[in-house]
Amino acid sequence: MAREAIALSEFEPEWLGPRIHQRVLVIHDEGDRVAPLKVSKRVVRWLHQARLVTPQGLGHRRVLDDSRVADDSRVADEIVAYLAPC
Repeated sequence: MAREAIALSEFEPEWLGPRIHQRVLVIHDEGDRVAPLKVSKRVVRWLHQARLVTPQGLGHRRVLDDSRVADDSRVADEIVAYLAPC
């Protein structure tokens, strides 16, 4: 069980994906040792309007608040595109 008290196996992308109709931006570090990247890839496959961005070197928690996320032009470009009106 993860430190967050929710096992990732409890998420069912096949069930959840078809029910989410808004755009989703998933930012998942390639080196995350808590939640495997393959889980986010699976989630993105089932969401209709999802994009996956994969920064490197931040692990599981730092991806939320480390300035390197914004400094990564690929990540920054995806965030700007996500926030732009449809």
